Amino acid sequence: MGNGKKANTGGTVSSDGRLISFTEWDTGDLALHEINPGVDRRLTNKGTWKESDDFAEESAISRDGKQVAYTWWKVKDKRPELRLASIVGDPHPRRLYDNPDISWIRPCDWSPDGTYLAVEVKRSDRTKNRGLTYVQDGSLRLLKSLGGLGVGTTSLPHYGSYLACE
Repeated sequence: MGNGKKANTGGTVSSDGRLISFTEWDTGDLALHEINPGVDRRLTNKGTWKESDDFAEESAISRDGKQVAYTWWKVKDKRPELRLASIVGDPHPRRLYDNPDISWIRPCDWSPDGTYLAVEVKRSDRTKNRGLTYVQDGSLRLLKSLGGLGVGTTSLPHYGSYLACE
């Protein structure tokens, strides 16, 4: 990643500044760049593009640095799902949210205690929303409809009591 060829804007930096999440576009896998020693490692292993056209996109590292929430695009189904991957431990990602009425979902930020994710959602009727997905059960609570407006920035302040939207 040092030469910038793999860098993309779809990931986040861990709160301790050691890791950057990104899509490894050679394979479509979710990956992490470890700043020191400057190495990349994949968190998913979907196989080659010939084996699967599915791929990871936007991602957000949890504040404790133990998990990454990410959008997984299912090409055959023409829609996304929200998944969780462990940074340490279990090598099998978990499907967090999947709904055929959702045409896009993007993890934006984690609550300080890791219980929920701020997300941006686009429904199949083209309305855009901001909401919270609860990590324990994968439920989605839509908070604000944006109508047909473009999606901005959604984040949770460090105290986690409010959803900040720009």
